[in-house]
Amino acid sequence: VTVKAQKATKVTVNVKKSISLQKKGKSVNIKATVSPSNTYNKAITVSNSKKKVVKVSTSKIRSGKTVKVTALKKGSSKIKFTAADGSRKSTTVKVTVKK
Repeated sequence: VTVKAQKATKVTVNVKKSISLQKKGKSVNIKATVSPSNTYNKAITVSNSKKKVVKVSTSKIRSGKTVKVTALKKGSSKIKFTAADGSRKSTTVKVTVKK
């Protein structure tokens, strides 16, 4: 019997595709989830396009967990959440720091 491992079909987050932080020091927690629930590898990698604009608390989380994004300076950054199972499923959140 061969059991095929279930790969992720999508990655979702609990915030809009584009969010704003008012100023330096403000933060937001973003929860990421891999679907379906029986995906064999529930790890999610987190990447940050502009490390000088926002700080991300960790580069890897489990499905259903949160990552803290903290504003460092004015600008915008794209935070990409990618399923770590090789399915290449991902979602991106644009974070804009206003001042």
